[in-house]
Order: sequence, then C-alpha cells, then structure tokens
Amino acid sequence: MGLNLRTLSGIIAILATTLLVSSSFARQDVAPIGVMAGSDVVKPITSVSFTPTCIPDWQVVSSPRPGTVNGLYAVSTVSANDIWAVGYFKNAIPGPALTLVLHWDGSQWSQMPSPSPGTGPGGSGLYSVAAISSDDIWAVGAADYGSGATTLTEHWDGTQWSHVPSPNIGAGQTYLQGVAALATNDVWAVGDYGYPASQTLALHWDGSQWTQLPTPNLSRSTQLYGVTAIAPDDVWAVGYYRTSLFLSLTIHWDGTQWSVIPNPTSTSLDSALLSVAATSTSDVWAVGSYLLANHLYYRSLILHWDGTQWVEFAVPDFDHGSRIYGVAALSTTDAWAVGQANLSSTMLLHWNGISWDNVPFATGSVSSEFDGTAMVSANDVWAIGADNVTSEGGWTLSAHYAGGCATVIPTPTRTGTPATSTPTPTYTYTPTMTATKQPILVSHVNWEARPSQPNQLQVLPITLTLKSGMTEVNYPTQLTDQYGFFTVTLGSLPRGTYTWRVDDAASAQHAPNYLANSGVVGIGGVGGAPLTNVDMGVMRTGDASNDNWVNISDFNILKVSFDSECGSPIYDNRTDFTGDCYVNISDFTPLKRNFGQDGAPPISPGQP
Repeated sequence: MGLNLRTLSGIIAILATTLLVSSSFARQDVAPIGVMAGSDVVKPITSVSFTPTCIPDWQVVSSPRPGTVNGLYAVSTVSANDIWAVGYFKNAIPGPALTLVLHWDGSQWSQMPSPSPGTGPGGSGLYSVAAISSDDIWAVGAADYGSGATTLTEHWDGTQWSHVPSPNIGAGQTYLQGVAALATNDVWAVGDYGYPASQTLALHWDGSQWTQLPTPNLSRSTQLYGVTAIAPDDVWAVGYYRTSLFLSLTIHWDGTQWSVIPNPTSTSLDSALLSVAATSTSDVWAVGSYLLANHLYYRSLILHWDGTQWVEFAVPDFDHGSRIYGVAALSTTDAWAVGQANLSSTMLLHWNGISWDNVPFATGSVSSEFDGTAMVSANDVWAIGADNVTSEGGWTLSAHYAGGCATVIPTPTRTGTPATSTPTPTYTYTPTMTATKQPILVSHVNWEARPSQPNQLQVLPITLTLKSGMTEVNYPTQLTDQYGFFTVTLGSLPRGTYTWRVDDAASAQHAPNYLANSGVVGIGGVGGAPLTNVDMGVMRTGDASNDNWVNISDFNILKVSFDSECGSPIYDNRTDFTGDCYVNISDFTPLKRNFGQDGAPPISPGQP
C-alpha cells in the first residue's frame, strides 16, 4: 500500500513481498523469563479436514478512497454504529502520505478530518487505532518532519481529531505500530526507534502525557508491532528480534516491568509476530508468519497463551503461502485472523474453539489483502485493508460479516449426464487435532562474558541437536532465559540414550558467536516424565568468525573494531561478546582466554 514512513526496516526481509510496506512512509503471574512452564502438553500442528455446514457470509462494504492511492491498516469498535478505521492516502505519486481516518455510523463509512503534521517527504501515516468510548479514541503512527520518522499520536474527543505530543527517541527513525487502551488514563503504544539498529519502544498514557517505559531488547535489531491490554498489570506486546535469524518476540507487562516470555517457533528460519489480541489472562492470540525452508513462500503463524505457556496452532495451508497481519478475539470459541494468501488474495481465518478454519472470500480484484480486523459481536465482524494493490499502493478495502451463511455452490454436472453422487461443497476447513502429551527437555547453559545470571543479557538464542544411532533431530532455535534455561519439546522421539550438541544461533555475519558443547543424555518416550536441569555447561565466547575455533582470524576481526561503539562505521557486533554495544578490553579478555580452543564437532548419522 506504500504508506510506511520506512520499509519497516528488518521486517521487510521477513515479509519481503508485502506490498503494504513497499514504499517510503506508510506502518498475571508468569514463570521466570524464558521458562515455558508446563510445556509437556503441546497441540500438534498436523490437521484433518471436514465439510462445514455454514460458510460465514462476508460482504465488501464501500469505503472512501481519497487521493491517488490509499489504504487501511487497523480498525477498532465502540458499538455496531460507531467504528473507526485508520490508514493513509496520497494525492500524488511520488508524494507525501496523509493520515486517513474513516468512521462507520451504522450505514456508511465517512472520511473524518485528521491532522497530518509531517512536513517532510514521507508525510504522515496511522498504523493502529484503539477505542475506549465514543469520545475517547487513540490512533498512532509516524510523521516525517524532514529528518526521518517520529512518533505520531492522535486523539478523538467526540468532536475532532487532535495531534497529541509524544516522546521521540533516536535520530529521526521512530515509529509506533500498535496501540491498546484500557481506560482514559491507561493506554499503551508500541513500536521501535533507530535504524538499522532498531530497539523496542513502549509508551504509556496516564491521562495527561505519554511516557516511555523500559523494554527488553534481545539484539541490535528488535521491534514491536502489536499490543493488547487485559488489565493494568497484564499487557502483551509482540514483534521480532534479529540475530542470524528473524525470531518472533513476545513480551509481557506485569504492572512493574516488561519481560520476555519465550514462545515456540514453527521453524528455525525467519519468523515474526505482527498482531496480538486477548479475551482474558489465559486466552491470548499472537499472529504473524514464518519463511519456509525453501525460501519460496511464507506460512501463517498462530500462537496461543493459555495462562502458562505459548503453544503453536495448526493453520490452513495454501499453495503459494500465506501471512497473517491482524487478529481479533471475542471469546475462547470465537476469534478471527486476517491477512493475505497465495501472494495476492485476501485471507480470513476463523477460530471456533477447536480449529482455525479458512473462510473463502474474494474481492474480485487482481491483488488484495486484509491488514486489520475487529469484532463487535459474533455476528458483527469487520476486516479492512487494501484492494488492487500495486507497488505504488492500492485502494481502501472494507468487508463485513453480519451473520448468516453464504450460498455453497455444489460441483456442477455435465448436461445430460446423470449425477452419480451427491454434490459436495467447494470449501474445506482444517481443524487442529486433539493435543497429545509430549516429552520435553529442560536444559541450562551459561553464556561466557555476559553478566552473571540472572541477567537479561543471558537471554540469547541456542540450537539443540539430538542423535542416537541413525536417528538425528535438529530442533528449532530456542531462547534461553535470564537464568540460562531453555525448554525443548521433543515430539515423538523414541526412548534411548542420545548425544546432544548445543550451539548458539549466530552466523558468520551476526553475533555473538560461541563454541559448541556436547554430551550424552537419556530420553524417555511419549508420555514420559520431562527431563529437567540437564546442564550443558559454559558457552565459551571468542569465536567471531563462527568457525567453531578461536584463533588468529577472530583476533584480527576484533582488532579492526576495537574501541568502537554501536553506530560506528567500524563497529562489528561479532566482537561485542559482552553485549554492551562497545568493543573494548572486556571483549578481548575472553577471546585471549579461549585462544586455541575449539568446540564440539558436528554430530550426524554415521558419525561416532
């Protein structure tokens, strides 16, 4: 749709074909950080099919399309006749973006005047909206005043939209991507600042001003895209962080601080979460996508928080992939997720309490996508986005479900040929299978050169390989917690004695890099008790070149970047072993101590 004030920085690599971000300016009690308590119960992601009795009847609803190109990013509801949607429009291409605010009064969408304070070439755009009451609505986004993006917050008081000052962090690259509201004096907005080394950003509105609160950062590129608020001490935000991979990120506000809560990933390749919605402290949905191993297509990613752990759910498959951009939930048996499937068509997914099912819907355009959704009731649901999308942008798209079933067209028979069987509907749903108990492995490492555990700098990605005879399993990247623990669900692994190998998930280009460790452990089968406190030792640092050996090549890399800080042209994060954004003697010391050391060799079938 061409409206982000940037190309969403790192996320563009994960969602590379997302036309929405293709041009300059447009978008309780928990276990200790990193511990997924009770993760021995996991819903498998295989699925079965059945024929539905009712296909929800979605209809396109006409919406204003100002300017040359335009589109919508988010929607929020007060009541059936009081709904708000936000996005952008452009009067010329190329040209600055202007904020777009639409209001539904029960019979039609109308464009409402809204501030567009950005005077720079990017202009202004709104990416999220949250409604408290008919005279208390917040919208957030970004504005360009000539030197890059800055935060943008706007408020509706029942009469007009006004620009409200908000903190700006970093050097002209600050964005707000999501907003959630509990009360007039309790509103959250999330995003990121800095480019390309982006860091998470969370702002809180206390009724009189916006204030920045500290948020976790797991790498030099960490961003937040969605937020949902359940209570003043129960708020979730989602996004991604980047090491050698893009990895999904879920963080939680407990009333005092934001903390990282690990979640399972469906693949060891690139993944990100873009939206989150909740009905209670034990019913939270987070959605996004991940990149397939062949790098050809994306697959939808849906995670659920049940009050104890994040669990991945099965999602309907599409021939050419799919991505989810928005989610809304009404109850434990009623939620909607929206996005794009097969690179060009809108996608609607419905949760019925048992499975996420595809609801076929076509706009008739060449390319379209849904970016946001909101629910008034089970029979009053909205989805918004863009239609006829090109690299320059698209047109606003609005669709509505008002209850009832669409006509199911049976498979036609040839003229004059008797039908030999009862016609079947053309739509297929794919529910998730019943959960089964899986064995898990709870392990511990200590990352050398980082502050003593517990510490947020001990939260790093790690990979695990298990091998027994000719059986070898490589598990997706896990995230250690501040105590150095990580949890792996072992699936249907047979009982036996396994050689394990752990390594950090860094690469030759991204860091820090650590020497691999190995050992032996006995594993129970399905239904067996989980293994806990399997200590995998100290992950030794100093391997800047990521060849599993600390030698002269690592010394030379550090020498070039010595005495440099983040942002410096010579700064190299592969040598910042301490994670303090400064390459100095504290980084040289562990390299010197480990000089000449190598790590555990790879394990693979046929090797001892």
